[in-house]
Amino acid sequence: MSDEKRKSNGGDVDSPESSGREGNPRRRRGRPDREGLKRTPGRVARMYAELLAGAGHDPAEHLLGVFEEQYDEIVLLRDIPFYSVCEHHLMPFIGKAHVAYLPRGKVLGVSKLARIVDALPTACRCRNA
Repeated sequence: MSDEKRKSNGGDVDSPESSGREGNPRRRRGRPDREGLKRTPGRVARMYAELLAGAGHDPAEHLLGVFEEQYDEIVLLRDIPFYSVCEHHLMPFIGKAHVAYLPRGKVLGVSKLARIVDALPTACRCRNA
């Protein structure tokens, strides 16, 4: 690398003139033994455990709370927050769900609707589905 180019981009990471007594700060950032990264693997494991906690649960178990009721208007629950993990990239994503149904003599409480939405996306999903 030419001296002119080195000056224009802030110095070469490996160049001796860019290293101080403690070494170049840009090199220290990538070291896996630095303090800020020591507990990162555990934090990532706990994050995925929480994000994927519902993967073994059957959302249908919440349908057991259906009761008979002569109610003929639409039941609507809006803006139910949900989160999941993209199965391809393993990146978390969030969104809002809206659920509506016509009871036709069988009613499910809105809290059960929210629990179903909560249970559905906790397994890895294709984010485009």
